[in-house]
Amino acid sequence: MKIGFWIFVVVFFAFPGWGQEIVGFDVGVHMNKSLAQLESAAGNGDTKAAYELGYAYAGTKEIPRDFAKAVAWTRKAAEKGHAGAQYNLGVFYYHGYGVPKSHAEAIKWWRKAAENGEPRAQYNLGYQYIVNSEDVSKDDVVEALKWWFKAAKNGEPGAQFYLGVFYHDGNGVPRDYDESYKWFSKAAEKNDARAQNGLGALYFNGQGVRKDYVEAYKWFNLSAAQSNPDGIENRDMIEDYMTKEEIERGQSRVRDWALKRR
Repeated sequence: MKIGFWIFVVVFFAFPGWGQEIVGFDVGVHMNKSLAQLESAAGNGDTKAAYELGYAYAGTKEIPRDFAKAVAWTRKAAEKGHAGAQYNLGVFYYHGYGVPKSHAEAIKWWRKAAENGEPRAQYNLGYQYIVNSEDVSKDDVVEALKWWFKAAKNGEPGAQFYLGVFYHDGNGVPRDYDESYKWFSKAAEKNDARAQNGLGALYFNGQGVRKDYVEAYKWFNLSAAQSNPDGIENRDMIEDYMTKEEIERGQSRVRDWALKRR
């Protein structure tokens, strides 16, 4: 019995929520200057201060949300080439935060950020070649993979997850279970629930790695702990193949993994 990989057809066409989040910093933790000091610095041309102000006005505990100011300061930093600000401005346009919703403008700013090395922009840009095409062409897949490779090498777990999927399926790249295992592992270690489920499926099926139900159970369990419905289903299913002692070993590995992340 092979399990787990039919689900990727479903997952693939759902825009990951974390890929839409605003990239920035927590004002209460990381900001060492007052709002007035930041505004003064930004007004005098400090790009980093303008970026930080844009994020702060987008919504923090300390500062009331004001998307008009968020967009204004973010745009100043973005136009000066700040990759994080370019990414954020793309997010504002994608969702219509403080500006008219515009997919074209979102792509424009994500492309600028991606070319400046922003991993989340590289991920989102690659994703657009797939999700916004009614008839995905071979060239679309090639372009998506180009940006996902860049994002994955820069540590973006979403891109790492999709590379795992594409290598498993042989979509746009030669089918290679070893590569699928490599990319799922990287994303799973970053606590990506989808990749944890994918890695569990590789261990269950013995693809790219020796078949190991205990290790598969561990990864399914970690995925399930994040309320991933596929992880929950696979965790419950695999228990039918395991002894009580194997299940206990799998649960012990889950606890050990969680402790290492503290």
